[in-house]
Amino acid sequence: MEKNRKNEYTMIFVINVFLLLYTSIFLYGSPYALYKLFSVHTLLSVLGWILYAGGLYLILVWSEEGAEINQRCMVTALLIGGGTAILKAVIDVATNCLLSYIVPSNITGTVMKGVRNCAFGFAFLYFLFHYFLKGRERAAKVSRKQKGAMIVLIACYILAIMLVRVKVALLFSGIDSENLYEYFLQGATAGIDEVNCINKWLFVNFMILSWRIMRSRNEYQSADTKENERIEVRNEK
Repeated sequence: MEKNRKNEYTMIFVINVFLLLYTSIFLYGSPYALYKLFSVHTLLSVLGWILYAGGLYLILVWSEEGAEINQRCMVTALLIGGGTAILKAVIDVATNCLLSYIVPSNITGTVMKGVRNCAFGFAFLYFLFHYFLKGRERAAKVSRKQKGAMIVLIACYILAIMLVRVKVALLFSGIDSENLYEYFLQGATAGIDEVNCINKWLFVNFMILSWRIMRSRNEYQSADTKENERIEVRNEK
């Protein structure tokens, strides 16, 4: 059982690194669809999430004792991956268009996209464990180490964004009237590439940690269920 869990966590690490590399190579560092639903970038984003979401489902199926990856599982993985990828693309495009009107700061908008990405990923993991492990993923117990790791991850993300803002502020510290237009052009995209890079790493680490939290909740519930069964047997005797 312990060896199986180690292999499971290794595969979770590998598939998240795959998404990180896929995003860096094919999506130019933006881990989400942009402003057009029918575009090459959105199509590549959908393809990446089909592989990612379907892969997570297959890992969950494989990790359960006695479960086998058969043709039915592959079809289910394709359907889950496709549905999740299309839903995410629609949400990405809709919220990106909305943010472009209500958020004046490019850095703030990009940060909100990263947070939205993590929220969607967590919701997807909750769906996987809640729906495909019915009756077992119910306990709300999370270890202190996991809570601490999540707090550290969030703190590191906030610190990294603050450093990017400081860098952008220093870029504009020596502004003068002669170079006003040049600085304005630089300011239109200043800090966005850095925040996109931070968002990629945030998502990978967040999803790995979230998987472990969901798995721990499932294991706690399994242990509680077994203990309740023992108590019921004793009462019957």
